[in-house]
Amino acid sequence: MAASWLDLLAAAAGGGLFSKVVDRVWSAIAQRRRSGKSARALLSRHLDPILKTADELYGKLRSLAVEDFVSLGHYIEVDTDSDVEKQVELANLMYLFARFWARLAILRKEGVFVELSAQHQGRKLLGFMKTLESRRVRIVERSFERLMGESVLRLRRTYWDTLTFGEFTELYWAEGTLRRWFEPLEYLFADAGSPSVRQAVLRYGVVLHAFLDTLDPKHRVTNARPGYGNKLTKKTRRDLHYRVFQVYLPFVKHPDAYLGEASG
Repeated sequence: MAASWLDLLAAAAGGGLFSKVVDRVWSAIAQRRRSGKSARALLSRHLDPILKTADELYGKLRSLAVEDFVSLGHYIEVDTDSDVEKQVELANLMYLFARFWARLAILRKEGVFVELSAQHQGRKLLGFMKTLESRRVRIVERSFERLMGESVLRLRRTYWDTLTFGEFTELYWAEGTLRRWFEPLEYLFADAGSPSVRQAVLRYGVVLHAFLDTLDPKHRVTNARPGYGNKLTKKTRRDLHYRVFQVYLPFVKHPDAYLGEASG
């Protein structure tokens, strides 16, 4: 008669096989718990600063969208001899992008993405990061995004931080220094009279808007701002719906809410 499963279990236990299996199971559980705690620590340390910088950037992009980018013409093509107010406005636009990209750069420096992906919110964050850097959404090449972001990083004692706006503005307008890394972004906005350029910027802003609503649904650290779907062309709406949200961001609830008509 064949041995019963109890006999087999007893034999395995007697030979040490059972204890080895149990040890491996507990080791795997402990590793998973450690990864989960590490991921939660990463999120608690980095998510709020990322959300805050994304919120400020989206606020600026929405303001530009509502006014059809009219104010850009007042300050986008300025030099060191121009009106100080225009210099500050241009530096502010560049700074908002740079600080958001800098916060993502800090996460890359300190984060272990394998651990971050073990957390539900972490997977969403990584999904948005991948989307914002994708060829279909990004507004400048990834290498320049990272260069601009890292150019405003400073190590303050034991942690990474970003330049203040005052520090950034002074360096930005200093002769032959920081500003040269921002030329692709400046050139992009200098060409904002082009419908395709405007739609590219608006597309980026829509993904930022979804990012804020998804990662901070109760708007604990961000502002609940309306969208600007009425500024999007039909082509941009289709592209966002079918090639961005459905492909890269299937977890976003009600993506059409970002694409329809919206009041200014």
